[in-house]
Amino acid sequence: MKNTSLNDFFVQSSLEIKEMQIKTDAYKKTYIVLEMLCDDKIYLIRFENVSSINLNEFSYPFQIEGFQILDNSDRGWEKSQRYKVWDFEDDVICFYCEKIDVLSIKEAKTKIV
Repeated sequence: MKNTSLNDFFVQSSLEIKEMQIKTDAYKKTYIVLEMLCDDKIYLIRFENVSSINLNEFSYPFQIEGFQILDNSDRGWEKSQRYKVWDFEDDVICFYCEKIDVLSIKEAKTKIV
């Protein structure tokens, strides 16, 4: 992880996903880029080498209750499943990834209500 601010996301009670992009590169690695509103900040986070993507019934605004990033590195899991990213309340989003980069953090003009 490039930015220790990611620690803010290891467990969050509530956040809103403002934008989600799923991309595949020439080497067949999948990336998810999320722009997330949490309290008074907007985070742009890239998840690299994503696998086992599950998205279940969601609507706009895409609000998540109980968001968690779990580091599996000390459990001896495969490199591609180092992190589990999921919504432990409603099971709306879940995936695994190898690497996480915080691309930017900005002050938000609005907050989650």
